[in-house]
Amino acid sequence: MCLAKMIKANPQNSLSAQRDKLIFGKGALAACSFMAGLILTVMIPSLLIRSKYWQIAVIAATAAGFYIFCFILCRQIKKQVDILNSGLSGENRGVQLLRDLPANYTVVSDLNLQHNGYKSQIDHCVIGPNGIFLIETKNVAGMVSGERNSVNLTQSRRLKGGKMQKKEIYNPLKQTTGHARTVENILKEEGIHTSIHPMVYFSNSYIRLNVNFHRGDAFVPSKSAEMLKYIQKCKCEKPLTPQQQETARKALLRYHQK
Repeated sequence: MCLAKMIKANPQNSLSAQRDKLIFGKGALAACSFMAGLILTVMIPSLLIRSKYWQIAVIAATAAGFYIFCFILCRQIKKQVDILNSGLSGENRGVQLLRDLPANYTVVSDLNLQHNGYKSQIDHCVIGPNGIFLIETKNVAGMVSGERNSVNLTQSRRLKGGKMQKKEIYNPLKQTTGHARTVENILKEEGIHTSIHPMVYFSNSYIRLNVNFHRGDAFVPSKSAEMLKYIQKCKCEKPLTPQQQETARKALLRYHQK
């Protein structure tokens, strides 16, 4: 079976690359802070004989400060890495799913467009004979509720210990609808007029939706096969020829910012 062509537009700025930069950068700073505190701690016994107590107290306090800074920084690194890993896990599930599209589809991931002052970071852009599909992946768990046209949705989930957490998240459908306008404007400059479909893929298996989404707006893992079928069966008033698909791909990559 021939599978869709997969293109990663910006591997240097992918979530995995951001995670590695974070670990290397802040991790190195945390390690230096710990070593500085350790060096000062080792110095204290040798200073007990020839130094005054206030001097030793200052050194001990400085060493403690380095340790505390290292501890706080490590907690921040872990929190940020967990967030990036969560997003990366969701994107990877989206990539594996879209890979099963037929060979006449091209999937461009991590597309970072900049056009006429507008920026659009698109997780997956599917270019096919029946139009273009822009997919925003969200790896969120719990209940997501709200209105389709609302700016924000509400995520409710139960934390460890049984406490219920509620927080607002930006409506991903509204987000990818904005991306669609950017893509539409870019393609118009190339003389390409076709259907552009903004979509959301909630990649976490522990997700429940209570939003009045329209058909084709959003999919969950249990509806993955239905999502692929929707993409392939979706009607298009102005189908794209293979040449137009290639022109669209090149145009989008031309406005991609690394």
